[in-house]
Amino acid sequence: MKRKTAKKVRKITSMVVMISIIIFTGYFAAKFVNSKEAAKDNLDKDKVVENKGNNSNNNNSNSDNNKVDETNKIKISSLGNIIFHDKQLKSAETNAGYDFAESFKYVKDILKDSDLSVAVLETTLQGNGNYSGFPLFNSPDEVLTALKDSGINMLNLGTNHIWDGGIDALKRTVKVTREQGLGVSGVRESTNEPKYEIIDINGQKIGMISYVFETGVVGGSSTINSIPISESSKALLNTFRYDKLDEFYSDLQGNLNAMKSEGADFTMVAMHWGEEYDNEPSDHQVEIAKQLNEMGIDIVLGNHPHVIQPYEIMTNSQGEKTFVIYAQGNNLSNQCFEELNDSINEAGRTEDGYMVNFELAVDDTGLSIKEYEVIPLWMYREQRADGLYTHRMIPLGKAAGDDVVIPASSGESSAVASLRRTEEVLGKDKIGTFEF
Repeated sequence: MKRKTAKKVRKITSMVVMISIIIFTGYFAAKFVNSKEAAKDNLDKDKVVENKGNNSNNNNSNSDNNKVDETNKIKISSLGNIIFHDKQLKSAETNAGYDFAESFKYVKDILKDSDLSVAVLETTLQGNGNYSGFPLFNSPDEVLTALKDSGINMLNLGTNHIWDGGIDALKRTVKVTREQGLGVSGVRESTNEPKYEIIDINGQKIGMISYVFETGVVGGSSTINSIPISESSKALLNTFRYDKLDEFYSDLQGNLNAMKSEGADFTMVAMHWGEEYDNEPSDHQVEIAKQLNEMGIDIVLGNHPHVIQPYEIMTNSQGEKTFVIYAQGNNLSNQCFEELNDSINEAGRTEDGYMVNFELAVDDTGLSIKEYEVIPLWMYREQRADGLYTHRMIPLGKAAGDDVVIPASSGESSAVASLRRTEEVLGKDKIGTFEF
């Protein structure tokens, strides 16, 4: 009996030891995996990422079971300010003309699958060779080549700089943009054209219209960016005045009705509004956004302040939702920390921007936003051996992919700082992909 009892005790002891080993091993394995995931998360958050086709938007499975019917969804991408200052023009000059391709290199993979990619172009294309940046913008036509090759196919030209060269510059800018096969919003060559655009994607129609704020009256004439403009010329721009918003709403409603009569089931309004260098939307911006929500607009694309402002989803009295972007900041410019007064720039805020990708669902009821993705962008000015700079739009954080490349030792810390600023303005929990 004693031998059986001892044997039984040894057996139980062995089982306890084995169970303990299993638990102990599992604990440390889990701890190791969690640590590895945490380290990866920190790497994604703290370093600049080049997009090399590993973006979550581009992870297409080879399995037929995972294929999506592309006719049942539409992808729209929205970018902020695209600006060409003097140093950018100088850096892009070649023996054959100008080449701006490097500026868009790292957003091409993100934009390549978009059906509609909208950007705000703050310049004119006068074609006279007298190119310049601020305060009166005149860029070479080659900017259109770079924009088109990057995947952008719609330009919002309704900005406060579209009048920098007067009526002839405005008309030529619209003309050559269209000749490149790009859509134009906000301005037109003739009053015989509608004020809006109807974009047909796989038989689905999207209506888009853009407006720019006026800057008061001088000598009885309206002004754009404080430059007088005649009433006949102003008719080629879609403008609004903060002190006459009822006139703006009436004009917009008329255009909305016209869009819908042409079959537009989904509508977008681009607003050039707000206060420069202010990360918070003004009372006017919020007031206008609420009214556009009540009017049933699906997406409001705001910009102008040269810094980022938040986005929000509004719901009107009918239960209809509007995705409102107050400002996407500078996606490309020379408004770097080194160039601007610290009191204006405040540690590089004009280097920050973000992109928004929308996925629309297509069903029997029409078009609706299914999900959206917010991608932080950093404007990186990379110094070259010749003393000039290459200006790049750099996606930041997890959304841009897994390949981490540090542009330069100083660039790493600047990119991290940009991401942190963007998180502070938008909210850390508002960056990424979300259901609408």
